[in-house]
Amino acid sequence: MQVSFIPEEQAAEMDFADVPESFWAVNEIQWAYDNGFMNGTSAVSFNPGGTVNRQQVWMILARMAGASPANMAEAKAWAVENGISDG
Repeated sequence: MQVSFIPEEQAAEMDFADVPESFWAVNEIQWAYDNGFMNGTSAVSFNPGGTVNRQQVWMILARMAGASPANMAEAKAWAVENGISDG
């Protein structure tokens, strides 16, 4: 029997100008980005000091649960159906 190893695909590097390597939550932001739970506010910024509204929380929670809502209305419906929000 022969075994061969191939390198794992590297995660996409974040290219957010407002999230330097020294930022206290860089690993958490990278994890959320790599797993598709959050994107930046643009191609070059993440806005780590910004706020997250309840619609965005619905979208994040739905994605974390394995759902893939296409828009905020579907994320809201998911949150209501799962008892997370009353809408």
